[in-house]
Amino acid sequence: MVTPDLDQMSGYQRTAYAEALIQIEAARKTGATHLSLWAHKDDSPLMHLTHLPPEIATLSNVTLIDLDNTRVSDITPLRGLAGLRGLNLTNTQVSDLRVLLDLDLLWDKAGQKLPEPLSHITGGIWFQGIPMTQADKRLRDISEFKRDKTRASKLRTHLHSLPPWPEPLPWEVPEPGNAPAHRSAPLQTVFQDDVMQAVAPGSALQNEIDLRARQGWAALLDYLADFTDQRARIVNQLPALAKAFDGLHRALGDDYEAINPVQLGMQAERLIRLSKRAGEMLMTDDAEDVSEFTLQLARYLPRFPVWQDYLRDAEDEDAARVQRALDDLRAMNRSLQQDAAISDTVTEIYGEVLDAVEDLPEDNLMALGGRTATFEILLTVAEKAKEEADAAKKTGLLHEYRKEVRSTRMKTIAKGQVAAEMGTIGVAADLLLNNAQIITRVAKHFPEHAPYVLQVLHYLGWV
Repeated sequence: MVTPDLDQMSGYQRTAYAEALIQIEAARKTGATHLSLWAHKDDSPLMHLTHLPPEIATLSNVTLIDLDNTRVSDITPLRGLAGLRGLNLTNTQVSDLRVLLDLDLLWDKAGQKLPEPLSHITGGIWFQGIPMTQADKRLRDISEFKRDKTRASKLRTHLHSLPPWPEPLPWEVPEPGNAPAHRSAPLQTVFQDDVMQAVAPGSALQNEIDLRARQGWAALLDYLADFTDQRARIVNQLPALAKAFDGLHRALGDDYEAINPVQLGMQAERLIRLSKRAGEMLMTDDAEDVSEFTLQLARYLPRFPVWQDYLRDAEDEDAARVQRALDDLRAMNRSLQQDAAISDTVTEIYGEVLDAVEDLPEDNLMALGGRTATFEILLTVAEKAKEEADAAKKTGLLHEYRKEVRSTRMKTIAKGQVAAEMGTIGVAADLLLNNAQIITRVAKHFPEHAPYVLQVLHYLGWV
């Protein structure tokens, strides 16, 4: 038996504990079947009872225990009282009723009269007003059933639907820590109207420099427009280079205010590096045009400080690790393409980033782009899902949602099955769970990014 630390109790609590010990000892000596620790008056010392003395477990004759209006929170000392048929926990601080599930008589004899001398009382369990009912709406509803037998039966069924004791209750799952900061990436994302969209961080340049950058951007677009004839020939001779031109065209866009310097820089460097084979594979004139264009690109990029910082970060990147993850990254993008909560633009840009990783497998810069774009998508989804879960928690819906997630987790989950079989608390939560299997695989490749995303999945009930 573990005795509570009396030194950690207040004077009132020690007095209440001493009173409980006296009552328990009296019941043991007399073989009483009823133990009442009910704080029936406002000035009752038992109002301050916070811990059950472990000696209560020796009361083998007890069939009814009354703890009404005490501050008791832990009832594990009652687990061995096999004869218990009635338990009043009304207005206590009890946080977990699962410890009672092995007391068969408490459940099987609910609604029946207790043995003499308590035959004027019917057995059952009363638990209105305990913290567990505040955390679990279904439990709160069950506590209000009038018939003892019905209340006990429904409570027993509900407790069996929860994780087995002593595993944490669904609402006791720790909240994720603070989300890590977003970082520069060739893809920046936000949720707008419940759909993930690609957004541009802007050039972050001062006015005079920004004007020259804007002029250079327009000149590059003009260059690209003149490549119409060459592109048809490039597609046949160097298809990867043609795709790089397409990626650059998307990165340049049609609005200077909407450019992402990192996306532009990555696609430009992809084109520059792939163009090294142009002299071998293309006609002389086409090769010279490509060379001139890449020269202009190389001159243009250094004006963006964020791109210069990104280049320095790439020096320490592990390209081989990103290559090992590439198949899973492709699989994740295919899965995201099927989800209405992800805009086509996001998956198209992400696909181009992965193309660059594949085209230049030993290139640290492309690898950094693949990793940071992946992290950006997962972080945006996880942050939004956490917001949705927090809102559901306030309304009492999160617990039910977690239970459905746990149930669905046990099945073979196909794409889209989770949202179809469960209720919903938000598009991002559904998105994260629908793609949980591939996301967890991706997370294993990049453990430095995994903790927050996996914590949110766990918070939603995916364990």
